[in-house]
Amino acid sequence: MRKTLEQKIEANRLEMERLQKEQDLLLAEQEEKENQARITRHSRRGDHVEKHLPELITLTERQFHTFVEKTLLTAHTRKILTELTTENTPPPASPKPEEPAAQPNTTPPAKKT
Repeated sequence: MRKTLEQKIEANRLEMERLQKEQDLLLAEQEEKENQARITRHSRRGDHVEKHLPELITLTERQFHTFVEKTLLTAHTRKILTELTTENTPPPASPKPEEPAAQPNTTPPAKKT
């Protein structure tokens, strides 16, 4: 039995809806994984900072933000961060050297004896 054009359109519409729902689920899953990674990273880094500067624990949010602005948001800190991030960046791929052009055969003719 052949499908009518309307049936084909409806089947395509349903398939598109199914694929859109699947895409939405995959995007939500990806976002959740990224959020968990961010939470873990923030926790580990925050723990490390508090380990070395336990006085930070007693600061209010406003005091903490002031501390960060006066210590981390400086030209010196930016320079250090730039140096560290460039160490992690792979160098740009060097362009492939050009092959020399074919040389004409310049062998002298053989001597006649």
